[in-house]
Amino acid sequence: MKKVSKDIYDSILNIAKKANEDGLVLEITIPNVSLYDWEIFLSEIREHHNHSFIGKCLGDPLPIQLDAVFFDAEEISLLVIDLNNYTLACYFFDSNEIELDLVPSALNDENLDPLIGLVQRIGKLLDKTVHISIEATNPVISYSHGQFNVHCTNKPVTSRQAQNEIPMNF
Repeated sequence: MKKVSKDIYDSILNIAKKANEDGLVLEITIPNVSLYDWEIFLSEIREHHNHSFIGKCLGDPLPIQLDAVFFDAEEISLLVIDLNNYTLACYFFDSNEIELDLVPSALNDENLDPLIGLVQRIGKLLDKTVHISIEATNPVISYSHGQFNVHCTNKPVTSRQAQNEIPMNF
């Protein structure tokens, strides 16, 4: 994991605090992904993180046929990823976007490194931009090409997540 500046740590903790105050989750999103990108992402999770999968393919820790998971309108699947002191929830809403939700109250300056490391690894493995934002807002922090960038906007967006958000109950 590449060391990041104190400003990035502080920015992540500040948006976590704001999300917590507003009763919202933090979202880590990777837009414009393919099923192949999903497979790379899931391989990273299988190899490096404790996790559990709820949904299709219950006999398997993670789905083998991703298209079956995404295109089942009757059942939404959930991947829970353990980052030691907190968990990330990955709902399989959209095959074009990886979204990880995090209860912001779980973050503090002592346990932020696993999240930063995951963002860096996924961004590098997929060669994609990874966004960190408060639920249903524009990205506040982005990671791309080995560098974090802080954005000043935090305006609400109209999106699938804002209209169909499923509460995190795990």
